[in-house]
Amino acid sequence: MPRGKTPEVWIASHGPRMLRLTGVYGDGWYPTMVASTMEYASKLEIIRASAREAGRDPEAIVPALHPFVVVGPTEQETRAMLETKAIRAFGLATPAELWRRVGAEYPFGEDFRGYVDFVPERYDRKTIEEAIAAVPRGPVYESPLLWGTPRAGGQQAQGVWGGGAASRGPRPDLGPGL
Repeated sequence: MPRGKTPEVWIASHGPRMLRLTGVYGDGWYPTMVASTMEYASKLEIIRASAREAGRDPEAIVPALHPFVVVGPTEQETRAMLETKAIRAFGLATPAELWRRVGAEYPFGEDFRGYVDFVPERYDRKTIEEAIAAVPRGPVYESPLLWGTPRAGGQQAQGVWGGGAASRGPRPDLGPGL
């Protein structure tokens, strides 16, 4: 590292405590599990409010997103990909709250927070296989995945990056993703 240069600190925060710490210490925010533009905007506001309270410029913290993307040439082909074991496993990274909203019971408990609590090493292969098989469509379709055709997926991503993250809702032609 060059003398006098300090590396930037980018934090992939998701929960309230880490969002506040991102506002106090972070140079950038790099979340991966954000299920909607409204959630993105509200979490970013927690970061910015925390930065203001710490005497920092909230606009100096660069907001980003590491989206998971499933793209197919047609909506039908994309929906077929959402049914694969690999993508269904992604449903285990969503919180139990999302499962409840779609009328399903999360296999690892009702208080499970998804990604932040999911540690695969805690489960044997049979338990993981059974949990993946139990993943209904809802947690996958409503998860933080950006999914659809290239055109529709690009429009979906613009909802996050278009400046008014909270003003854009789910895309009816894609399902209830970002």
